Amino acid sequence: MNLLQPQFVMSVGDLIEGYTTKEETIKAQWDEFDGYVKKFEMPFFYAPGNHDLTNKTMVTKWGERYGKKYYSFTYKGVLFLVLCSENPPDGMGTIDKEQQEWVAKTADANKGAKWTFVFLHKPIWTAKDLEKNGWAPVEKALAGRKYTVFCGHVHRYERFGATARSTTNSRPPAAGAGSVRRVRRVRSRRVGDGEKTSRSSRTSCSTAFCPPI
Repeated sequence: MNLLQPQFVMSVGDLIEGYTTKEETIKAQWDEFDGYVKKFEMPFFYAPGNHDLTNKTMVTKWGERYGKKYYSFTYKGVLFLVLCSENPPDGMGTIDKEQQEWVAKTADANKGAKWTFVFLHKPIWTAKDLEKNGWAPVEKALAGRKYTVFCGHVHRYERFGATARSTTNSRPPAAGAGSVRRVRRVRSRRVGDGEKTSRSSRTSCSTAFCPPI
């Protein structure tokens, strides 16, 4: 990464193995991961995944080390939104009400952004009930602007293009033409499926949801 010299590094969660309530184990795993991050010569932005926020103990430890589970920043006129799709124990794969309201306020406060990039762990826009999991309000807050969403979780590379009428429709709606509730899978490629590797060395997999420009 230091050879590439990006301005900063984004993440999409599942940074540690997790799935434990043992505080010493949680600390050891985060200490190991942070050891790698400290070698970067540029800022690293954390996003939580289900392995990072499996239970209330892990949520507490995240807060102690990294603060809020979701946040935003701007860079050269571009808005970056880092969201949390994990709210244990009953809200895994959801955007909670407080976060929905925050997204709306943040988007409204940055109406002049040239583009918006959203980072979260799960591709929750593929669920059947987007009102229930909280993605619909996020989508509504982003309506009318140019934006791209990146996520992980599925362990393969996929790219989604927006379509308002059908998952096989090749023509996306006009920019800002209301809420887009379905996506068209453009490409899918498996990355390291079945490999038994440590969490810290696993290749990050990303998915992008790209509404029309």
